[in-house]
Amino acid sequence: MNSAATRLWVLKLSLAVLAAYHLGVGVMTVVFPEASVAFGKRAYGLEVEFTPQYLYMLKALGMYALFTGTLCAVALRDPLRHRSIVLAAVLLLAMRATTRLVFFDVAHDAFGVTWGRNLLNVGIMTLQASSLWWGVGGLGEPAQRPAPALPPGLLGSRV
Repeated sequence: MNSAATRLWVLKLSLAVLAAYHLGVGVMTVVFPEASVAFGKRAYGLEVEFTPQYLYMLKALGMYALFTGTLCAVALRDPLRHRSIVLAAVLLLAMRATTRLVFFDVAHDAFGVTWGRNLLNVGIMTLQASSLWWGVGGLGEPAQRPAPALPPGLLGSRV
């Protein structure tokens, strides 16, 4: 596999994982909020009290997850054409990882997240962002792809 093909494969795999994760979590959070609390405990080490306020915020977060997953799914169809969506996902993942580091004390005090679990999640987000960044070519020139062939007669007939 050549470098461009490898980059595209990594990019599509990363987008597929992000889309599946966010769509799955989004549906679970909006439709089955109790299950998402159990998932949060297993996946992120969160200890939460299931209150009406938490349920309200959880559903809003679920809708954002659905939105993010949908954008990743759109970008998956043609990641080079939808490069701006890929770069937005990189930025989102970078902001989430940075927030987990800068505001670790808040997550620890509010949800009982351990430093080790936090670093694991920061590492996963950093790996995801890095694979997207590498796959799409960062802020350099977009990867080249062949121009689509025009159907015969589209630009008129030759005389």
